[in-house]
Amino acid sequence: MYLKSRISSFRNISFRITMWYSLSVLVILAFAATFLHYRLKHRLIKETIYMMIDESHDIMPSTLENKLSLKDIKASIGRESSSYRYHQISARVLDADMQMIYTSTDFLEPFSKGSGNMAKSLDEGKPVYELIRVENRSSPYILLTKPVFQDGELKYILQMSMYLRDVYKSAKYFRANLLMIIPGLILISVFGGWFISRKSLAPVWEIIRSTREITSLNLDKRIKSLDTGDELEELTSTINLMLDRLEESFERIVQFTSDVSHELRTPIATLRAGTDIILCKKRTAEEYQTLHENNLIEYEKISSMIDDLLTLLRSDSGRKILNLESIDLSSMIDDLSHKFVIIAGAKGVKFVVKNKPEVRIKGDAVLLNRALCNLMDNAVKYTLSGGSVSVTIKDNSDEVLVIIRDTGVGIAKKDSGRIFDRFYRSDPSRSRNTGGAGLGLSIVKNIVELHNGRIEVSSNLGKGSVFTVTLPMKIKNSISPNNRHII
Repeated sequence: MYLKSRISSFRNISFRITMWYSLSVLVILAFAATFLHYRLKHRLIKETIYMMIDESHDIMPSTLENKLSLKDIKASIGRESSSYRYHQISARVLDADMQMIYTSTDFLEPFSKGSGNMAKSLDEGKPVYELIRVENRSSPYILLTKPVFQDGELKYILQMSMYLRDVYKSAKYFRANLLMIIPGLILISVFGGWFISRKSLAPVWEIIRSTREITSLNLDKRIKSLDTGDELEELTSTINLMLDRLEESFERIVQFTSDVSHELRTPIATLRAGTDIILCKKRTAEEYQTLHENNLIEYEKISSMIDDLLTLLRSDSGRKILNLESIDLSSMIDDLSHKFVIIAGAKGVKFVVKNKPEVRIKGDAVLLNRALCNLMDNAVKYTLSGGSVSVTIKDNSDEVLVIIRDTGVGIAKKDSGRIFDRFYRSDPSRSRNTGGAGLGLSIVKNIVELHNGRIEVSSNLGKGSVFTVTLPMKIKNSISPNNRHII
């Protein structure tokens, strides 16, 4: 348990943010310290070189206007060598033939053998310096070689040296100070990163706690808005929107279950009552036949309701599959009209198809046939004798409209927004006496939307209704193998 908890701590976001933050600070500090140390040492050496060049001009100008005596040279070198307490300068002077004229007592023996840069200085006619390591010395020397001219000819060669111990010591102290301060800065970055990450992620723990408290019993509960204006506030809003959808879906499931239970109760009760009557005493063959016919009607109602429910459940599933094919919509409506002309005629209702242009669309023939059949059946069912039902097809280039108009009882305005809800019926247009379970229009709406279409209704109570189905010529989603379309 402890190991699991420890691993979890190492994997949490706060720990990882802190580690990445601290590692970044460490890399930045290491780079900055290395760069500053190098720049400081380089700058100190460069300033030392500038100082030596200035001193070389005091000892002996690059171009002599007057002849210098050996006494003047000795005096100048002695004066400059003794004037520096912390940076001791030693020097020597050679003539044009590389013969020693004068050298200070502290000029090191390794230098007196000549400098590798002397030839370069003579060729370029300007001071040249080099760093020289001497055995048993911790720091190098700077050796400056400078040619001195008189009347355009090389007269003397001046060499000056300085020990860089103080320069390297200053760089060493600077490096030591950096090494002392960097660990402290890293510790500060670790604790600072941990504090910032914990504070920044504190709302996440609140979101987790609030989300864990939400169950099916309190889906109305929401996570408190953070009002931080950042991604966490957006996350909170997204979770609350998800909870809104879940609550709505859950309420629909509960309502659906309740409606199914309610709708099944009546036919089951009828079947039970009919069976009780059959069993309570002996009856004539005619009576048995009548009772069995009544039971058969109730069975058909239950069977029809179950078929409708299965259709709705399939369309509500995550994978909504259509068996796509090219459909001659005009022929489909023509076939349906032959059936409903007879049904409508039996009620004294006129049924007519006013316009049938040649229209082909991509869709599921079985489902579209069922949707149009439901709409026509409703139109005939709710139209009284002497009324009429008409079907019109309009080809609008990229979409087709099927308009089903009736002169029936109509739908009240207060009900027009809910007629596509499952198990919803209004009086008088959707009463139980019609035999429907209130699923037909819901199925129609689902089928139309599966085809990326839409259905609209316009109705006036007592004057009839107009249902308009709009279907695209082609469904724009991807087509799966075997001509099965996945929504």
